Amino acid sequence: SFDHLKLLKKTPLWDLFYDYTEKDNKSRLSFYDLINPMDAPIITELNLSELGIFNLPKEVFELRDLITLDLSRNNLTLIPWKIAQLPHLLELNLSSNPLLLISSNLMMHLSITNPSLCILRLDGTNIPYPSEMGPIRGLSMSRNHVYFKITDMKLSNIEELELINNSIESLPDSFDSLVNAKIISLDLNQLKMLPNISSLENLVELSLSHNMFVEIPESLLQLQNLAKLDLSFNQIESI
Repeated sequence: SFDHLKLLKKTPLWDLFYDYTEKDNKSRLSFYDLINPMDAPIITELNLSELGIFNLPKEVFELRDLITLDLSRNNLTLIPWKIAQLPHLLELNLSSNPLLLISSNLMMHLSITNPSLCILRLDGTNIPYPSEMGPIRGLSMSRNHVYFKITDMKLSNIEELELINNSIESLPDSFDSLVNAKIISLDLNQLKMLPNISSLENLVELSLSHNMFVEIPESLLQLQNLAKLDLSFNQIESI
């Protein structure tokens, strides 16, 4: 997903993923042994998933050509401010980390220092929805296995939003501020109704499968550009 936000050419990938079941002896290598910017080629994609990282090594922030950074399934609790030192970063994956919060000040700072950053993945992090998303246009916050309540959000820049399997029971009226949204995925929640979203004139795809709807929300009929609607596995008995 988020493919329409990616304008990447074929670029080198430096993948430092380790399978601990087979390479436990390598899990204690220092990151300086793995990442030495002086010797490395121009790295645009870096995968550091499942390495047990608590803090990012300083060498990561010297890879100033990075476009994609995958830090998923580690032990990070905060997004380091030094992320702002990566001026070309397009996609940041922090899924399945024990993050405590997303600093609104950091997101606003990234709007200035990293205007290219447009895709943020926070699946399985169990953090509240950020009130400020800065330059982000693609946001994924699925698989948050705590009761998830959406508060007022400032997401007017968002073009694609994934909130799958979050036990969401209702959406705030401010949801209609997603005026630039093209794709919204709300599958596997507990929604019975929607707020009035007739203002989402750019919405092309909406997925609401595996919820608790008993009828088709009226405001959906006013979305003239909606081309794909998924209401499967709900409790709708008649149309």
